Amino acid sequence: MIFRLCAVTAVALTCLIPAAPVVDAAAADVRVPFQVGETLTYDVSWSNFLTAGRATLRVVDRKALAAGRTGYGLQVEAQSVSVAATLYKLYYKIESVLDTATLASIRSSSYSNEGGKERVKSISFGPNSTADVEMRMKETSRHKVTVPKNTLDILSAMYVLRALAVKPGETLTMPVIDGDTVSRLRLTFGAKETVSTGQGKLAGWKVTPVMLDDRGQPTSGRRLTFWLSDDAARKPLRFEAALAIGTVTLTLAK
Repeated sequence: MIFRLCAVTAVALTCLIPAAPVVDAAAADVRVPFQVGETLTYDVSWSNFLTAGRATLRVVDRKALAAGRTGYGLQVEAQSVSVAATLYKLYYKIESVLDTATLASIRSSSYSNEGGKERVKSISFGPNSTADVEMRMKETSRHKVTVPKNTLDILSAMYVLRALAVKPGETLTMPVIDGDTVSRLRLTFGAKETVSTGQGKLAGWKVTPVMLDDRGQPTSGRRLTFWLSDDAARKPLRFEAALAIGTVTLTLAK
């Protein structure tokens, strides 16, 4: 649970796509505040464990795809370390491909191991608002899911949010898919605050996300908050989640 949050919170808390992306005429790519090779490393703390885990976000490459498309290869890894790993070993890895020209999700895959329980998921986004989903635990299931327009996988959503120009007080809602579950994520953008990180105290914009059900009601009463840096890179500086088992915090280390 804790390190699913490391992987999912760090990426699933954000899922917006520009209504009118700004395109670089020469490269035909949407202008984004990240680049190939960017690596963000986070220390994960939980309750009395000051360092319970590590999480890393990476822009791996920019690759050529079929039909003349190009995509950013994105990756997130999270795992328990030290005493926390002895108590309960956890490992998560998600890899996604994000279209460089439209910031649309192309495909995503994830692997998780929670105390020896392994899960594998993959999503391929197709035409006509559909996605092919494969899920494997003890058995494998494959099916097609209907998704709303502009639905993003949880990792691509993280990077799309960084490309948006938002103002304090704005509230935006967009669809996101995790496995075969499609949800709506509402994000409220708050004021600028000082955030403690491994890089010192930095200015960050507070964002409060809430997952909504089909009736527009929150699916959980648990508090989730994160901060984006007040600079051109718009890096995620810190994530905080209040759970029944305690507070989990991801802090940018380097």
